[in-house]
Amino acid sequence: MTNNQHNRLDNDIVKFKQTMLTQYGIEIIVFQKLNDEGEYRPTLQQIHKACITVMHMLYPELETIKKLSVLNRTKDLVMFRKIYCHIGHSMRYTCHAVGKYIERDHSSVVHGRNSVNDMLYIKDKSYMDAFDKVTKLINTYVGTIPNNTQKQT
Repeated sequence: MTNNQHNRLDNDIVKFKQTMLTQYGIEIIVFQKLNDEGEYRPTLQQIHKACITVMHMLYPELETIKKLSVLNRTKDLVMFRKIYCHIGHSMRYTCHAVGKYIERDHSSVVHGRNSVNDMLYIKDKSYMDAFDKVTKLINTYVGTIPNNTQKQT
């Protein structure tokens, strides 16, 4: 499949989930096949939800923020936006698709991904703690994240 076909499929999945929720009150989780070996990846919506959940757990003062796309440069919010970009891109979503979900351009996704790599490399405590909690939440409620996306040690 081409990237365009993947993006259309992602949009169709989101629309289907919204229809199921609004018409029937059922929230469903859809796993997407990552490769032919049976690995699955979480959707961008699930990654976003995990980042928001962990952000609210670690920083209760940010509970009024419900989306990573808000126009706010609070240090802690920016950290979770970058973590979202890192995980989304490492799950083989395009920079454009990751950025579109949080209303940013592809260069913001590249910068966020690189920033998280740098912070994990130098073992920044706040980034490592937040990244660990987000990946554990995704692993618990969505599915296992492939090893190549885990932080560098």
